Amino acid sequence: MEEPVFTSLNLFAALVLIVLNGFFVAAEFALVRVRESRIVQLEQEGSNRAGVVHGVLRDLDTYLSVCQIGITIASLALGWVGEPAVSALIAPGLEALGITNESIVELIAVVLGFAVITYAHLVFGEQAPKYFSIQRAEATALWISRPLRIFMLLFRPLVWLVNASTNFILRPWGIRLGEEMEAHSEEELRIMISSSTSSGVLDPQEREYLNNVFDFGDTVAREIMVPRPDVEALPCDAPLEELVERAAFGRYTRYPVYEDDLDHVMGAVHVKDLFRAAKED
Repeated sequence: MEEPVFTSLNLFAALVLIVLNGFFVAAEFALVRVRESRIVQLEQEGSNRAGVVHGVLRDLDTYLSVCQIGITIASLALGWVGEPAVSALIAPGLEALGITNESIVELIAVVLGFAVITYAHLVFGEQAPKYFSIQRAEATALWISRPLRIFMLLFRPLVWLVNASTNFILRPWGIRLGEEMEAHSEEELRIMISSSTSSGVLDPQEREYLNNVFDFGDTVAREIMVPRPDVEALPCDAPLEELVERAAFGRYTRYPVYEDDLDHVMGAVHVKDLFRAAKED
């Protein structure tokens, strides 16, 4: 049977390891989830923490390796110190229930201790921090960035070894860490715009503007060109009153201005400039 003081220390260590595991899980999901454009915006507004996060995002592969190493170490250490401590707490209760066979007591205590530690690790060290960081990615990234840089310094040799080993394994497939580029197709961007509109980030008019940008890229010149006989233009030597009258009853906001004929277009005039000139005249 373990000494009470030793058991208490192990339980405290288990609690610390669960918190550490949760920290690395939250950090990993926050860094993957957070929008770099938003972080850059905060940095430009003067946020020092956003500047730290931006630095982390520029070396994302390294910091994700730090998170993975932290999660692995914390999980293994938790099983090493946590299960014996919980088993030591359960064993006296089993003996009080009348189970006197020491082997049976030890077996049941180990099984229950493993179940309790697994439950605590899964709920408090994995699921809760994961979903919290997904829902609060920006706030989480701002909070974890500085501590994560400290862990990066501590784990640097392991990070180098892990990344070098990973690159060696992936090399036959032509894949290297840090070479991936996140890009979205036009359809994916349209879906993102639609989702942003549904969530209230964009209003319908902004959605229409953005979708028109994509449509404009698919537009060819002949679709917007006007046949020469149908061109509505203004002669440069016409009286101002005549120009204002033609513009007032016209369908456009701008008109080409020509000298002699349409082969000699001098520029374009906006109808508001014509009205302003007429008012001043």
